[in-house]
Amino acid sequence: MRCIRYSFMGMAALFGLAFMPGGARVARAGQVTGGAATMTFDIAAINPFLTYTRFYGLLDNQAATLTAAQIQSGTVPVPPGSPTTPTNLLHPVNGTAVTDPTGRNRQASTLDYDPSNVLGSWTASTNSGFVTSGGEQIGFDGVTMNAADAAIGGGNFLWGDFALRRDPTRGGDGLVLVNNYGFGFNAFDLGVSSLAADASALTITGTLLLSPEWATAFGGTAGANVGSFSMVATVPEPGTMTLAGLGAASGVSSWLLRRRARRIARLSAA
Repeated sequence: MRCIRYSFMGMAALFGLAFMPGGARVARAGQVTGGAATMTFDIAAINPFLTYTRFYGLLDNQAATLTAAQIQSGTVPVPPGSPTTPTNLLHPVNGTAVTDPTGRNRQASTLDYDPSNVLGSWTASTNSGFVTSGGEQIGFDGVTMNAADAAIGGGNFLWGDFALRRDPTRGGDGLVLVNNYGFGFNAFDLGVSSLAADASALTITGTLLLSPEWATAFGGTAGANVGSFSMVATVPEPGTMTLAGLGAASGVSSWLLRRRARRIARLSAA
């Protein structure tokens, strides 16, 4: 019986099952590595002195290779098919590691959630008063550019390189989109309308609400509905994560069988 127990616990470790006192089990889905979010911005509601210019996204090589200077200059040719309005802008989910072109601060995805308790298992961030940092997150590619009216100084106003983090002190579900392009600040709180999860995907839809930090720094009404958010974030299929583990599990089982055989032989010899 002891060999069976060891084998069971060994398999549990190999397949990512964490056992808690009293027999409770927490099953993690695995780390988010893919998927995408579509975001729509109501620019007039965000700031009436801004005019949407363009979106750096998939058609710009996922915006992954552009430096901040290239983006800010606006000289990168607009690819055919680029969004002409800030509607359903596709922000791919970043993987577990990212490369930063000069001046960028693209965010890696670090979230490993429990499908039965997504928010409860999402390690919280810490709020410094202007930006949440640390904790688990989902990182997104994509940068939105807007032209600023002369009344507010002119030039370009950009946001992007987002990270979706959880700050339970913010109220509601505590999910906040943090801007990391240029400098970090809490840009939009997420008013969640639906959340669904299983072992392969996490789906969240809701409204983008202007953050208090944005309203304080750039004007606008905190909590105003300024857009929409819809995301499907994916994790690797269980088979791809455990193929190597199966080989390891086979080795563990063989070792246990040999150990048991040697024990039986010793008992028989005695």
